[in-house]
Amino acid sequence: MRASTLAPLSALAALTALAALTGCAAPGPLDADPLEADAPALAEADAPLFGAAGRYPWGDLFRPRAAARDCLTRPAADPAWWCGHRDPAPATEACTDHTWLAFRLTDAPCPDAAGWTVTTPWVDAAHPDLQRVCRYTAAPDIGTPALVTLPDVRHLRLERDCRVTAPQALPAQVWQPLEAAFISQVHRPDFDPDHQLPPVRVAVLDSSPDVGLDGGVAPGGESFHGLAMGNVIRAIACPDRGEAGPCAARLDHHLALPRAYGDARPPRGGAYGSQAELTDALVAALDAWQQDPADPHLVINLSVGWTAMHGGDPQDPRRFVPVTALWALDLASCQGALSFAAAGNRTAVDADGATYPAAWTTTPSVCDPTRPPIYAVGAVDGRDAPIALGRPGSQPRLTAPGAHALVADERLGYPLHGPMTGTSIATAAATGAAALVWAWRPDFDAAEVADTLYNAGALLDRAADIDLTGAPPQRRLDTCAALTRACSGGHCAAPACPGRPADARPDVETLLDLLHGDPDLVDEDPVPLAPAEDIYDAPYALPQPGMTQCPYCGLASGLLYGTLEAPGGAIFAGAQLHIDDGIDGVTIDLPPLSEGVPFKISTGYNGEVKGAWLTGQLFIDGKAADTASELVIVD
Repeated sequence: MRASTLAPLSALAALTALAALTGCAAPGPLDADPLEADAPALAEADAPLFGAAGRYPWGDLFRPRAAARDCLTRPAADPAWWCGHRDPAPATEACTDHTWLAFRLTDAPCPDAAGWTVTTPWVDAAHPDLQRVCRYTAAPDIGTPALVTLPDVRHLRLERDCRVTAPQALPAQVWQPLEAAFISQVHRPDFDPDHQLPPVRVAVLDSSPDVGLDGGVAPGGESFHGLAMGNVIRAIACPDRGEAGPCAARLDHHLALPRAYGDARPPRGGAYGSQAELTDALVAALDAWQQDPADPHLVINLSVGWTAMHGGDPQDPRRFVPVTALWALDLASCQGALSFAAAGNRTAVDADGATYPAAWTTTPSVCDPTRPPIYAVGAVDGRDAPIALGRPGSQPRLTAPGAHALVADERLGYPLHGPMTGTSIATAAATGAAALVWAWRPDFDAAEVADTLYNAGALLDRAADIDLTGAPPQRRLDTCAALTRACSGGHCAAPACPGRPADARPDVETLLDLLHGDPDLVDEDPVPLAPAEDIYDAPYALPQPGMTQCPYCGLASGLLYGTLEAPGGAIFAGAQLHIDDGIDGVTIDLPPLSEGVPFKISTGYNGEVKGAWLTGQLFIDGKAADTASELVIVD
C-alpha cells in the first residue's frame, strides 16, 4: 500500500520521511555554503559520503559536509559531480547546450542567468534529492545559447540533459493473423463476461500525450508507440475492450517522449525524449496517483530506455542527471508501486547489456534491499526463443512474448500500425498481466505480484543475465497460470485457461504465401494502415529507431525476401543481413535495395538460424536514421 508519509512535503519534512523509511537518521539543517567551509572543520566531519547500501545520493540522502570534505581531498584528475561547477564534457548531438539540470549542493536557490529560464521541476516531489534539482532552458529558436551566463560555482552542479530516451520496439507491417497468435502466446484466460474487477491504475509513460484516466484511449501523437503499448496492456487486462466486460486496468498516459524529428515538441506528443523528461513523467504519474484515493495500487509501464553510454550506473560519480529517474523509481517503490521496464533492443552503437531504466533491476530498493525498484522484462518469440533484436547480456528473470506482436486499436477494430518486435511489447504484456493479478488479489503487495508472475511462468532452459539475486532461471510469462497461482488456496476463483501450444507462433508459411505468393489468395481487401512518420534523429533515438523499414521480410532456406518501405524522398543504404547462429553471428552485406520494389536474394548461408534481422540507414532531409527489422524465420 502507499506510504502516506511520502505525499508532497517540505524539503526538510520529506528528508525526514524518506530517511525514516530507509532506517537512516535525517541529517541536520544544511549549512549556508558547506563547500566553502574551512578544511580543518571538514576534516572533523565523520559522515560518510556514501550510504550503507554503497550508493549515492539516496539511501542516506545527500550529505553536503561529507561532499565538501571529499571535494577538498579528491585529486583534480578524478572529479566527481558533487564537487559543483558546470560539467566540462563537450556537447554532443544528443546532449545539447539548450537544456541543463542543476543540483543544489546547498539550500540556496538556483541563481538566475541572463537568457535562460530557470525552473524547479520536482520541487513538490516527496524525494528530497529531486527537490534539489533546477532546470535551465534556453529559448528553442536561438542558435548556440550563451553558456558564459550559466552559473559556474562550487555549490551548484550543472549537467546537460541528454535526449536519448526512445521506444523499445520496431514496427514491421505484417499483421494478419498475428493478433490471435499474440493472445495465445501470452495465454490470456477465458473470462466470464459478467465478472467485474476492481481496476488497477496503470501509468503508461511513453509517446502519448497526458490524457488522464479515460479508459485507456489515448491519441497516437507523432508516434503510435504509446498508444500501441496501451492497446497491448488492455488486450490482456481487458479482453472485452470497449464493451461492458471485465477490465483490470485503468490507463493513465503520461508523456515521456515529447520530441519529434528535428527536436520539435508537437502538441500531440513526440517520439523520443530526454532523461529528465522521463523523470518529469515519473514524478507526474506518482503525483496523480497520490491525489486519487480510489486507486490503492499502481503499475508503471516503461517501454522506453537509453543505453549505458549515456549514463545511469549508480556507482558512476561523473553524472547525476540519468539517476534522477532512479530516485523517482525508488520513491515509487517506497510508496508501493510496481514498475516494469524494457530490457532493450540492439543498436548499431551500443548493443551489450540492458538499457536503463531496466538495468536498475540489479540495484536494491532503498525501502527493501532484497527487491529492485524496477523489474526488467525480456522478449521471446512464440517458441520461447529470444528475439534476434535482443541485446546480448540483457536477459532478465522474466521474459514475455514480443516478436511480430499486434493488437487492434479498440476504437477502430483494426491496427493503426504494423506488428512490432521488441522488449516494449513484452513489458506491456507483463504490465497487463500484473494488473490482472492485482485485480484478483488486491491484498497482494507489489513484490507478491512480481513474484507471482515469475514463479508461475514457464521455465526456460537458460539463466538470467541480470537480476538482483544473481542468475536465477529465466521464465516466460504465462498470464493464465499466474492467475491460477494467485487464486490458489481458495483466495479467489481463477478463470479457465484455454491452453497454450508449445509453438505459439502463427502459421508463418501460410502468412508468407499470402504476402509473397499468388495475389488471388487474398480474398478480402487489407485493412488500411496509418502512414509511418516516425523519423528518429540518431543518436537521439537510441536504443531503437521506430522507422518502418522492411514490412514484409523473411528468411527461408538461405533466401532473403521482402519489400522496403520508407517515407517519400528517403534514401536507403548500407543494407546488411545479421544472423544469430548461436556462435559468433554472421553478417552479410547486401546489394542496393530500392524502396517499394520486392526482392528475393540468395544469401549463400545454409547454417543454423536462431534469429535474423536486417539493418541499414535511411537518409532524409539531410539526417541519417539507423533502422533494424526483425525477420520472420521459416523453419
